[in-house]
Amino acid sequence: MNKNKRKKHYINPAIQKRLIVNLVVLELVLISLTTLWLYQDMSQLIENNMFKIHIQNTLSVEFFAVRLAQAAFVLLIINIFIASLVLWYWQNYVNNIITPLNEVADALLKLDFTVKPDVQIEHEASEIALNWLSQEKHTLTELRHFISMIDTQKSEKTTALMANCKQLLEKNTNN
Repeated sequence: MNKNKRKKHYINPAIQKRLIVNLVVLELVLISLTTLWLYQDMSQLIENNMFKIHIQNTLSVEFFAVRLAQAAFVLLIINIFIASLVLWYWQNYVNNIITPLNEVADALLKLDFTVKPDVQIEHEASEIALNWLSQEKHTLTELRHFISMIDTQKSEKTTALMANCKQLLEKNTNN
C-alpha cells in the first residue's frame, strides 16, 4: 500500500492556516454574540417578571429551552452559510489551479504544443506543468529538425543523426 502513496502532498499551508484561524475567530465571535443575545433576552425576561406578585408561568424551563433552541438554530444557519462560502472559495482556488493543468493534459493528448494555458493563480504545480510543456515543445522542435535533416542527408550521416535523436530522447526521459 505504501508504494501507491503520493510522495508530494499538494497543499497550501498559508491558505489553510488563514482559513482555520479565520474560522476559529468567527466561531468565537458567533458564540460570544449568541451568549450575549441569550443573556440580554433572559435578563429582560427576568427583569419584567421580578416585581410581579403573582408570577405567571412565563419563566418555565420550556421557555428557556425554546430560547436556547432559537439561538442554536440561528448559530447553525450562520455556520452553514459561512461553511458554504469557505467551500466556494476553496473550490474556486483549486479549480483555478487545475484548469491550466487540464488544458496542458488536453493539449498533450492532441500533441498540440502551441497551447499556452491561462494561469490565474501562481502555484508550484502550474509552474511545473508549464515548464514541462515548454521543455517538451523544445525537445520536439529539435527532433523535428533532426528528422528533416535525415530526409535530406545521405545514409552515412543518417546514423549520426539517429544517434543525436536517441541521445536527445534519453536526456529528456532522464529529466
